[in-house]
Amino acid sequence: MSDGISKIELKAGTYGRNYSQDEREDRGLLRTAPDLSGQDEDNNSAPAAKSYEDADLLPVMIENGLDKIGVLQHVNRFLSNTGQVKSELFRCLIAEFMGTLLFQIFGGAAPPKDTTAPAANGFALICIVYAFANISGGHLNPAVSFSLMCTGHMKWWKGLLYMIMQVRTP
Repeated sequence: MSDGISKIELKAGTYGRNYSQDEREDRGLLRTAPDLSGQDEDNNSAPAAKSYEDADLLPVMIENGLDKIGVLQHVNRFLSNTGQVKSELFRCLIAEFMGTLLFQIFGGAAPPKDTTAPAANGFALICIVYAFANISGGHLNPAVSFSLMCTGHMKWWKGLLYMIMQVRTP
């Protein structure tokens, strides 16, 4: 590259492994450009290789790995270009499942004999409902979904699917 920045080529299955500089170059994981720090070419010392943290490259590596094994083409049928689930119903069901799961994790994290446990439960519920309200309504409770079905604010089949996702949470 013309600006002296190293080019990183992603290979599936190499995340989290530590390779020496020679191994990285042999495997094609890292090709270094000359160091532009002002060292002369006459100097016998090799230019210092730049180290790169690949922790932020995990999503790209996962995408490349899924593409390599052929899963990505099946997943792309359900995802839009921005990475969101295309179907609004599936988005709502996933939001209800994840919201109920997070409420069980964070709401149940307070010790049972602690006097702040009710406050921790309430605060967890408020935060999670606020986070998922714009996606699915933030019901998180089959009783809420059932009451909305009974009052006519939700179709019966959609409420039934919501309740299944809320109860199926481990």
